[in-house]
Amino acid sequence: MMEQIELRDMIDQLSDEDAKSLTTLVRLLKHTHGKPYSFFERILDFDIFGFDSERGLYQSKMTIRDELRNKMKILHGGALSTFVDTSMGAAIYQQFQGERAVTIDLHVQFLSPGITGDLFAETKIIKQGRRTLFVTTNVIDQNQQLIAVANGIFHRKSK
Repeated sequence: MMEQIELRDMIDQLSDEDAKSLTTLVRLLKHTHGKPYSFFERILDFDIFGFDSERGLYQSKMTIRDELRNKMKILHGGALSTFVDTSMGAAIYQQFQGERAVTIDLHVQFLSPGITGDLFAETKIIKQGRRTLFVTTNVIDQNQQLIAVANGIFHRKSK
């Protein structure tokens, strides 16, 4: 009960802009329960939407929203890294029929700032060992500008 009173007091003191952000986050939290995507993935507006079988690329997207921007008004590098990591994990999950994997190593090279709109990831599993997977992702914006290039190493969990 004390938490609810404290929360109401904090909400009453929010600016209109902060209240709008909080409303967005609460809506996302409510739509997470019983859905395939986590709250974190909902914040990114993450979606895996395609597979290019010719090139072996899994395609996913995220939307740059104000809550994901840094003080310079561009997409925060941590949000972009999360998008890359999530895209890689989703590609592994798709390719290996629901098998889970955890990130061992992730390198992201930030090439251009994410300014506005949607970002698209093209992810490919480039090599697989018995339990280790090597994955690469290119992130482009809606104008086809290369935003980031990433490489990851994942450990496949046993079922």
